[in-house]
Amino acid sequence: MIKTHSLSDLGTLVKKYSNVIVVADKNSAKYTLPLLELPKVQTLLIDGREQCKNIDTVVEIWKKFEALHLDRNSVAVNLGGGVVSDVSGFAASTYKRGIPYINVPTTLLAMVDASIGGKTAVNVDGIKNLAGLFALPAAVLIDIKFLDTLPLKEKMSGFAELIKMYAITKKTLDLTYLTYVISAFSGGDKMPLEEAILFSAKQKEKVVSKDFTEQGSRKILNFGHTVGHAIESLCLKKNIPLTHGEAVLWGMVAELYLSVKLLDFPMNEYNKFKAFAHEHYDIPQGILNKKDLPVLMSFIRNDKKNSGDKIYPVLLSHYGACRWDIPVSEEDVKDSIMQLILQEVYKRKLGCSLK
Repeated sequence: MIKTHSLSDLGTLVKKYSNVIVVADKNSAKYTLPLLELPKVQTLLIDGREQCKNIDTVVEIWKKFEALHLDRNSVAVNLGGGVVSDVSGFAASTYKRGIPYINVPTTLLAMVDASIGGKTAVNVDGIKNLAGLFALPAAVLIDIKFLDTLPLKEKMSGFAELIKMYAITKKTLDLTYLTYVISAFSGGDKMPLEEAILFSAKQKEKVVSKDFTEQGSRKILNFGHTVGHAIESLCLKKNIPLTHGEAVLWGMVAELYLSVKLLDFPMNEYNKFKAFAHEHYDIPQGILNKKDLPVLMSFIRNDKKNSGDKIYPVLLSHYGACRWDIPVSEEDVKDSIMQLILQEVYKRKLGCSLK
């Protein structure tokens, strides 16, 4: 159940539980905790960075649950971005074989993607989401006032996942409209942003309801993620700052290139999407180069959508028409990544920003 209005419902929702603990991102808790209006509640502050989305953080949460003597009628309220909902959702869903959890996303990325759909996971040895399970939250409360606490970079990270939802569910991608939505981040009209968040959340809920455990059609939500997760994992390995959304955005560019090559996705639409990406997002220097191609491919071979030795990225024949069942050769995947590398090198030689 997605609640897209005031947080005032939270107090009523938690009344039926014997114990309540708020697991919050320690980096933003001083701004977000007061907005919950849950007086005298137990809290645990965890590191919400991607590097800390691991089993050590899960053990930390389990130990706190045990110290508070939480029973199976207790509830964890996850307050933060996607890392918090992923790792605390995983901890709650495995503690004493599972206690309920409520997600209160505080980032745009979490509002449109990570907090919805019941996926929980941790990274292992730098591999994204290697261990995880499906467990629906008892509720998701979305309130855009949390976005006022975010830097622009984090807002744009979440916006990439919002773009993805439009690309995979709409027959056309209105880039002019999406540019207008972006203006809300710099003081523009917030109504289109709120409408876009609601659209994205409802579309994801609809996709998930048809295929909860991702046996088929839910895989469309992974558009951009086969290449994107590999780029993100490489950045973690090299300690280069890149948000999840930025990685997925460039993953979408790469997978649209594959779609042009393998499914005749319109070249003019690919070029327009690529231009939009370059206008609004950077590829930080040093992320992509030929010598890192073997490492990127090793991450791609571990992608959860693969079957045997076949790579299965999500491809589009046109916007709103996704295929998740087409095997793609390693050579074609390398070609799509080389296109990104060439774009970065070309821009750098010109001395131009990608924004």
